[in-house]
Amino acid sequence: MDVVNVSLQELNPEMGMDNGSENWKNVHKMVIESPYEVIKLKGYTNWAIGLNVADFIESMLKNLSRICPLPTMVKEMYGIENEVFLSLPCILNA
Repeated sequence: MDVVNVSLQELNPEMGMDNGSENWKNVHKMVIESPYEVIKLKGYTNWAIGLNVADFIESMLKNLSRICPLPTMVKEMYGIENEVFLSLPCILNA
């Protein structure tokens, strides 16, 4: 994976490896399991989704220019030829 034409694998050869010192495999597992943990503790996740959507709408209506991670299509950017959506920091305003 490259970020701004810098290979993350070159920066840290252990990145993403099972035996890596930064334990990225565990971080990935936690990200995948986090919604299920919320459901287990609360019984549902709709409040989290609703609060995020309300925050996004408030930022746009009030022109607050908040930076929020949003799904963004990156087709034809950085050599990506397919429709790929990445969660990227976006400035939300009117």
